[in-house]
Amino acid sequence: MRFNLLKKNKITKLISGVRIPVVSIEDLIAMKKKANRDQDIMDLKALIELKGL
Repeated sequence: MRFNLLKKNKITKLISGVRIPVVSIEDLIAMKKKANRDQDIMDLKALIELKGL
């Protein structure tokens, strides 16, 4: 996944008065699918469930 695309799709969260850029859930799901490690597969299931909320 290209950094420019991640940067374009990022969201910004304000935490304790500090703005923090965060990768979008769609991009995070795509990265987890591509990595395809055991932990990523478990994370992917949780992310898809979270996105459905």
